[in-house]
Amino acid sequence: MNRRTRQAVARRPSGCPRWLRTFTLVRGIDADELRQTFVAGLVYFALRSSCHLIAEGVESEDEATAVRRLGVEFAQAYLFGRPEPIAG
Repeated sequence: MNRRTRQAVARRPSGCPRWLRTFTLVRGIDADELRQTFVAGLVYFALRSSCHLIAEGVESEDEATAVRRLGVEFAQAYLFGRPEPIAG
């Protein structure tokens, strides 16, 4: 690893990478064929591996319809309700 790479790694905050903090597959999925294709692939992978997908950040009825049509079983966002404390 060269000096510049080491410095960049040292400056990077811990946790989630910056590009991933703003990355979304759901926003605008109803009008974006590329996102729909990618999510359809994730749905196929989830089915084959016995996993469940959760669409996070569904903020419009059109987005909810799109992810539902693609086979995503679960979704969460303000569209469905505000976050609440876990009872217990």
